[in-house]
Amino acid sequence: MMYKDWFKYWFNSHQYFLIYKNRNEEEARQFFNLIEKNIPLQRQWRILDFCCGYGRLAKIFSREGYNITGIDLSEFFIKEAKKMFREENLQGEFKICDVRNFKEKDAYELGINFFTSFGYFSEEENLLTFKNLCESIVKNGWVVIDYFNPDFVINNLVEKEKFEFESSEILIERKIENERVNKIIVIKTNDRVEKYFESIRIYELDDFKNMFERNGFTTVKVFGDYAGNSFDSNSPRMIIFSQKQ
Repeated sequence: MMYKDWFKYWFNSHQYFLIYKNRNEEEARQFFNLIEKNIPLQRQWRILDFCCGYGRLAKIFSREGYNITGIDLSEFFIKEAKKMFREENLQGEFKICDVRNFKEKDAYELGINFFTSFGYFSEEENLLTFKNLCESIVKNGWVVIDYFNPDFVINNLVEKEKFEFESSEILIERKIENERVNKIIVIKTNDRVEKYFESIRIYELDDFKNMFERNGFTTVKVFGDYAGNSFDSNSPRMIIFSQKQ
């Protein structure tokens, strides 16, 4: 089961924040520190936050003086990111963009895809999106992908979850189907019921290594969490550092 273009509805919804309220700045800071420790960043680099969401990682890069550009297909996310940057007097550029159509060849020294912001589309479109990201990076530049670890997700899948947040009751159902993690989200607020869908392709580490290789990159390092621990089957994340040859 896959609802076409589910991401257009879900990522443009204020309700998204009810589900992912635990994604905080500390997590983004850890990820930034991991990148800074493992890549020789330079202040003049052009850095791309590919599927930037509402800018919680871009904010860290801007605070540290880096030239950051964020793109996302969600008009709501981009609006929130711009608002946050204005309020905090930060420098950065944000653009509404469907990454399937993203074309900026050799425009950035570093591309970042944070918090499983890949795998939303059909296989053909996912591969095209990955190619677009890789082509935007200059020779000897880097791409860092932060994805869920399939083994960890499958072994720790919570099929049903129910909780309350503010005045809403939230029910989440998860299933592994057709090499995807599918999620149905039902949000009840007073007499109003809203239903959303989320579907993300399962990619193993070897899948990413092969995709990188086909696009002229060599995988250099893999970590299992934002703290920089080694990757294994029990790791919650799969964070891949690859360099363009």
